[in-house]
Amino acid sequence: MKKSIYLLLTVILMIFMSSCATMFSGSRQQVSFASSPPGALVRDQRTGEVLCITPCRADVMRGQTRTFSFEKEGYRTATQPLFGSVNPTIYWNLLYIIPSFLLLSPLVAIDFATGAAWQYTNPNVTVRLQPND
Repeated sequence: MKKSIYLLLTVILMIFMSSCATMFSGSRQQVSFASSPPGALVRDQRTGEVLCITPCRADVMRGQTRTFSFEKEGYRTATQPLFGSVNPTIYWNLLYIIPSFLLLSPLVAIDFATGAAWQYTNPNVTVRLQPND
């Protein structure tokens, strides 16, 4: 009986502690945008959402790669990618996957589905806009 209770508590704890990157890092990360000259509109290429006007900061969905466009009247539109790398927080999931791979493998997918498995290592995007000819 005692072993059953410990096993049940262990399984419950493992379920609630999975998806570590989502719980501890979140699915968004703050990114700084700058342009020369300032005053450019920053747009997320994937969603089409206008984020801000440079210089500024915005919360951006995490992912492997994200591309932003910078638009300013009298200047050519410039695009700049932002590259992500694996978020080290995701490795905490290994503590739970190894002992119970079949039970928790679907739950770890939450980190990848929310984008929390990634982080932007240099969350500063700067572009130099070229004037129209």
